[in-house]
Amino acid sequence: MDMKKHAVVRLKRDDMPLHIILHTNELLALAEKSDKEIDYSDIPETTDEQWGNEVRGKF
Repeated sequence: MDMKKHAVVRLKRDDMPLHIILHTNELLALAEKSDKEIDYSDIPETTDEQWGNEVRGKF
């Protein structure tokens, strides 16, 4: 088996690209909100029937 070696890239927060910093900040701000404070109006609601045939770990 031919295994390729991959280099590990480590970035300090000051060295990260701006889009990653902005995305991280957005996720942190969202994590601080309660579920009632989050606007889900642009996401369609899922029903129990839609989840009825789902299998954990299929992919």
